[in-house]
Amino acid sequence: MNIIRNARISADKRSIDVYGRSIELAIATYLLDNVDFPTDISELAIEYTGDEVECSTTQLNNDS
Repeated sequence: MNIIRNARISADKRSIDVYGRSIELAIATYLLDNVDFPTDISELAIEYTGDEVECSTTQLNNDS
């Protein structure tokens, strides 16, 4: 039973590592595209297409 438990724990640790690296990559990509983070969370647009997350700042004009 310990073998199965240890395998699950190991797989979970790898998943957490992959998620962390994905977040780091998303932040780096965002900063390359936008130079800085928005000062207000309402300026941030996040889209998820099922296999990819895309972040961008919203662009408002005088009418919006």
